[in-house]
Amino acid sequence: MLRRKKLKIIIIDDDPAINLLLETALSKLGHDVLTFSDPAACPLAQKETYTCSQDLLCADVILTDIVMPNMSGIDLLKFQEERGCRTLKENKAFISATTKDEHFEAIAELGYKHFVKPFKLVDIVAWLDECANRIADLPISQTPANDNNSCQ
Repeated sequence: MLRRKKLKIIIIDDDPAINLLLETALSKLGHDVLTFSDPAACPLAQKETYTCSQDLLCADVILTDIVMPNMSGIDLLKFQEERGCRTLKENKAFISATTKDEHFEAIAELGYKHFVKPFKLVDIVAWLDECANRIADLPISQTPANDNNSCQ
């Protein structure tokens, strides 16, 4: 049986069914999963002067919907980037049913992975394995802390 690295995953989607599905499936694989229904729950989106901790990463992986209340997932990932989010860019992805050209253009410009709803869970799991491999290649000082308080 394939042993997977335990990842700390943050999922942001305003659809409670998506959050529940991903939290249940990914937790069963041994990952720590935090879900939020609003991107404003992310500390980087709450305060104009907030910057990412240089000591701790809040997550190994961030999955976010695009179209949500209060802030789009695109704006959230841009905010995170501007404020020094240390989660690897390659370990951030959109999960969305968007059909708007402007969203596709922004996704391409930003360079994040994009899973189209309805997505296949097996595709997300395979991508998570890739994320774990990228993290395994980092020096220990750059890997996320396994505490549950860094992004709450």
